[in-house]
Parts: sequence; structure tokens; C-alpha cells
Amino acid sequence: MIRTPLQGSVEELPDDKLVPFLREIAARFLSRQGNVFLLTGSVTDMVDGLGVVCPLIEAGSPKRFCYIDRYMATRLESRGRFVITYNIARGVTFTSPEQYAKLRTFYSQHDANGPVESTREQGNRGMRFDRAIAESQVYSFVTLRFLEELCRLARMHPSAGVANLTILIKHSETMIPDAPLAQLADIDRQKLTLLTEWFTDPAFCDSNEQVILISATSAAIHEQIRRLPQVSQIPVPLPDRAQRLAFIEWMHSQKGGAVKLGRTTEELAELTAGMTLLTLQNLFLKAAHSADTLDEKDILESLNRLLQSELGDKIEMVRPAHSMADVIGASALKRELARIKALLDTRDPEVAPVGILVAGPNGVGKTFVFEAWASECDRLVIVLKNLRSMYFGQTDQIFEKLRHVLEALGNVIIFIDEADTVFGRPGPNTHETESRLFGNLIKMMGEPRNRGRIVWILLTARPDNLAPDLKRSGRAGLHLPVFDPEGQDRRDYIDTILRRAGLDPATLGAEDRANIETQTASLSPADFKEVLVELRAERALTGTLTVAQVGEVLGNILPGQIAAQRRIQTLNAFLECSRKSLIPPSLAGLSRADAERELEQLRADLR
Repeated sequence: MIRTPLQGSVEELPDDKLVPFLREIAARFLSRQGNVFLLTGSVTDMVDGLGVVCPLIEAGSPKRFCYIDRYMATRLESRGRFVITYNIARGVTFTSPEQYAKLRTFYSQHDANGPVESTREQGNRGMRFDRAIAESQVYSFVTLRFLEELCRLARMHPSAGVANLTILIKHSETMIPDAPLAQLADIDRQKLTLLTEWFTDPAFCDSNEQVILISATSAAIHEQIRRLPQVSQIPVPLPDRAQRLAFIEWMHSQKGGAVKLGRTTEELAELTAGMTLLTLQNLFLKAAHSADTLDEKDILESLNRLLQSELGDKIEMVRPAHSMADVIGASALKRELARIKALLDTRDPEVAPVGILVAGPNGVGKTFVFEAWASECDRLVIVLKNLRSMYFGQTDQIFEKLRHVLEALGNVIIFIDEADTVFGRPGPNTHETESRLFGNLIKMMGEPRNRGRIVWILLTARPDNLAPDLKRSGRAGLHLPVFDPEGQDRRDYIDTILRRAGLDPATLGAEDRANIETQTASLSPADFKEVLVELRAERALTGTLTVAQVGEVLGNILPGQIAAQRRIQTLNAFLECSRKSLIPPSLAGLSRADAERELEQLRADLR
């Protein structure tokens, strides 16, 4: 079936003026790249509905800004599509009674065998339609099957005029949560199977139907669904400056000037970088209620302005491109991080950690693992670096601005790599400004109102160099080390590296596997990455990669002479560890006293 855009009213917003995520959906759909879309990101926010939910000439309409699902449903309906919205709590809803009636009539008059001629059977099918809608708040699997049946019937009877179906599934993560198959309930496995078969059905993929999944994060959706090539992931970004400016001006006009602005609207648009329109709306409502001036200079300080004009390249906002699915091994740590993420998701400061000290030897993947975890926490990730050189001279001023930005943004994860060089032990020769900076930072970490809103991640291979005040409870009191992989985790590394290099690990015999495990026994995760490069190079040069070639490559690699240093770092991570479950088998029988004695001997040997 050829997909063609339907013509809309001349009063509508032109296609090229639609919000970017809807333009992206249209482009992929019309170019036949897919008809299942996963919207993630700022999906609960509002968007400018001018020209969509209200005419272009009514810029001051109180209905102008609306929620994303309403925006999409209104626009799609105006383009001749039937829009059905479903979420597990409210069930199935329609954009209008007329659409409900048309789809009910269609369902009652058509089944899988063709048109339904019997008046009695039509009545029965009409009642079945009503019952399916009424019970959609209760029976999720039955409802999904009903929606899939509607799509199938629409394809079978194109002349009935309902071929342009769009199904919006809100809070999709509640339908198909991400969890191992063995941990899913039977009903969840049924839904997962149904959606997989539905989305991969060639007839559906070639149809004019759409399914739009809506979830705050893609990681919350079961991996089997989000990894399907038929599913296009489309992010919904936070509003940009122009969008914030339009909303501020509209909100100010809606309040009839009752809210006094301490800054110009343009300045407020600059200072509210990183905020949603809902957050801005709440600021206006609060100011209107309390009759205060809307200045909020301490709260609305622009993150972008701070980055560019005050902090330069010393602070960076990052968007990690990888997720926990890309982390090999670290099974015990993954479980602990999943638990912490669940606690953070509750938004309950009583159970959220303040800071996490991440120790472990060089090359073990500390930054990679925790960036992957941070990417799934649906929080802004900020990297602080070079704090010493940055804060000399104007430390106090910049710290105040930094504190205001972080506390205004909230829901932030702050990364400090090589934390021992930033938060070293203060000594008698420490500069007064640096001592004050250290005191202010740990005070901010311990601030009760920041708990759960700001999470500090301190990464270091030398936790013994950190100040004790920083490592205590209430600050970076949760110590989660990352060790070299052992046991099944190490076997997973070997299998993954071989697979990525082009050799199926399933073809290895027991002797071959034992030899490879012996040859890689001392390799760190960073070393495994280098091995992968060498194996790919071997394959590129020879055109093949055999077990014998793998053995030759591994046999030709000489590890660096840093074993003693890495052992020191490993023992330090062991001594700092807060969770017994994270201690690897090789260290499980080691007492703290024995570890300290071994450390002293190693340090003496290296002097």
C-alpha cells in the first residue's frame, strides 16, 4: 500500500513547522522506514499547539499549549486518521464520539471472513466492541489483542474507510516492562509475544497503520521490543529557547500581567535552559498565587549560560550514547545499580543515595559502566572537571552560581572523574581558597533538600587519597567498586569479544576455551578492547579468523608492567567496598587486615 500524506485545512500549521519529533515520525512513516515508533524523553511535557489545537490567528487562546498526546491525536485526526489512545489505567479512548461511532460501526459490520450481513450478528459484534472498550482498563492483554484485531480488519476491508489507524500507547513501559523473560509474569510474556508478532507481521509493516509507543525512557521498554528493526526510537527533547520564549510570553498574557517579571521575557528564556514547559507553568502559577516578582535568579540561572560565559570547558553536560545493555559482565554490580535506579525513580529522598564512590583499578571500565547506568536514570548528566584550576581566584563566585544551577535543575547526576585529584586530603599547605571550596562542596553534598535530586558519582583508582569527610555516610557514603571480571563475567567477556571479532564462541571446544581462558586470565576490560582490535585486524588482513589465529594473537600480546600498581588499586577498592555482594571470589576469603598488610608490602616493594 502506497502511503501518501493527507491534505489538511489551509488554517493548519504547515508540515515543516510541526514539532520536530512529529516531523520525524511523518518522514519515517511516509518513506516506509517503519510504522512503529517509540517516543522517549520529555513525553509528559506540553508543546505549542498553535495551528494544531487552535487556529494560527488565535495565538492568545488558553488552549494553545497542550500535552503531547493531545497534540499528536489532534494533528493526526485532522489528516484523516482514526486515532485510538490506550493506557493501562484509563483504557481505550477516542478523539471524539464520532470516531468511536465510526469504528464501532465498522467493527460490527466486518469480521475476518468478510462483511457481516446478519443484523443479529452485527448487534453482537457491536456489544463486543463496547465491552472491549469498557474492560480495557482491566484486561491489558485482551485489549492489545483487540487493537491488533482492529488493525487486521482495517487491512482486510480497505474500502470501509478506516485503513488509516493510529494507536497511541501511553506509559508503554507498564505494558511491556524491561525484565528477563524468566522474571516476567505469564501475562507479560503473552503481551510481549503478541506485540512482537504484531510489529513484525509483513502485512502490518506494509500497511497504512501506525503504532506509537510513549515512554519516558526507552530502557523501561522490554529489550525485545525496542531492539526490533521495525521500531523507530524518536526522542522528545526539552524545549529550546524559542519554545520557552513563546511559552513565557503566552503564560504572562494569560495571567493578564498579574505576574511581575524581574527580567525580560528574553532573559527568562535564556535562564530557563533545561526546564520543561510544565516547570515554567508552575513557576508562573506560584508567582501569581504569592504575588511575588518572577525573577528566580537563583533558580532559573541558565545552565547553558553558566557553561559558556562562566565555566567554559570546565563543566560539561553529557548524553551517554550507551546503556547497561552494552556493559559486559559486572553481573553483581548491574543488580546493585538496578536497585539504586529503582530507588531514585521513587523520587523519595529518604531512600535515595547522596553520592557514590566508585573505586577500582585502571582500565576496569568504571566510567563506561556508570555512564551507561546514568543514561538509563532519566537524569541530566553533568561532568565536573579541572575544578582546582577553575576555582582559583574567583572560586566563591563561581561556586555560588554552580550551586544555584544544580539545585535549580534537580534530577542531576554529577560525574567527577579522577576524584582523588579534585578532592584530595586537605593538608597544612592547602590554599585557603581550595580549603573553602572543599568545605562548600561537601556541605552541598550533605544538604538534605538536595538528597535524591542531586546524585554525586566520584570515580577514582585511589580512594585512599580521598578525604575521610567525603567518604562518610551522608556524602559519598555508598562505595561501589568495579573489579576485573571473574568466573562467568570473564567468560562473557571472552564470548563477546570473539563474537564481535567474527568468531562464534559456540564453535569452541572445551580445550580451545580452556586455552583462551588461560591466555586472557590477566587481561582487564581495557585489555580486552585492545584484543578485539587485534582480532579484527587479523581478520581484515587474512579474510578469516580461526581458533588457531585467536591463539596466535593472544600469545603475541605482552601485558603492561603495571600488575603491582593494579593490585594496589584493587586492594584499595576492596577495602572501601560497601557491599559484600560485590566482592569477587578471588577476594572473598581475604580479611581487611590481610589486605592492608599486602598493601604495605606492595608499596614498600615499589619504593
